[in-house]
Amino acid sequence: MSSASASPPSSWSGRHGGRVIRLLFGMNGEASGTSGVPGGGLRTAWLTIAGSLLFVDTINVFTVLDDAARLHRRLSAWEPVIWEGSSGIAELTVCGIIYLALRVARPGVTSWRRVLVVHAGASVAYSTTHVALMIGLRRAAYAIRGFQYLGPAEWLYEYRKDLVSYVLIGAIFWLCTRPARAASPAAVVEPPSLSPSSFDIVEGARMTRVPVSAIGAVRAAGELCRISPG
Repeated sequence: MSSASASPPSSWSGRHGGRVIRLLFGMNGEASGTSGVPGGGLRTAWLTIAGSLLFVDTINVFTVLDDAARLHRRLSAWEPVIWEGSSGIAELTVCGIIYLALRVARPGVTSWRRVLVVHAGASVAYSTTHVALMIGLRRAAYAIRGFQYLGPAEWLYEYRKDLVSYVLIGAIFWLCTRPARAASPAAVVEPPSLSPSSFDIVEGARMTRVPVSAIGAVRAAGELCRISPG
């Protein structure tokens, strides 16, 4: 087996982490609404992450190839494809770690001390898992091609990038899975009262206006009526 050394370029694409793909599709309690998180919002977040990864990693592949051409460096196209593809697949596979951390300590809901502690630990787990899976995929892909992957696996270097991406992907999950706000009840408008507040009593040329509440009864008296006070 021949040996080839490859040093993957740094990628500004977000490092997304994850637990299980079916969780991201909202195929467990979230989809049915039993957990309070709408499955549609979770799927939207997952698709947004996947689409962003595909877009950014594709740009990175062409950027690496262009840089190699300008430096007159011989580089096979399959190498940056493996570099970026392995990173993207690893990110998409482990991005649920960020979502689970948000479930435990959601900014704006739990205390900031708890948020910092939980997400600091989750970011380490996320980056470690992402780097391990990414390197494993690259070694397997290079072995299939008949080469040995000798690229660096500097965790601290990757962690700095993963930490930024953790925040970005966390923001996507946070925005897409926000609980729907209860609609504020509409102001109740009281209809105008149809009952008159006063009653006019006409005696010849004289008119007396009395409150309706002061009238106890109205009795017929021939062509006239008798009004009794209440």
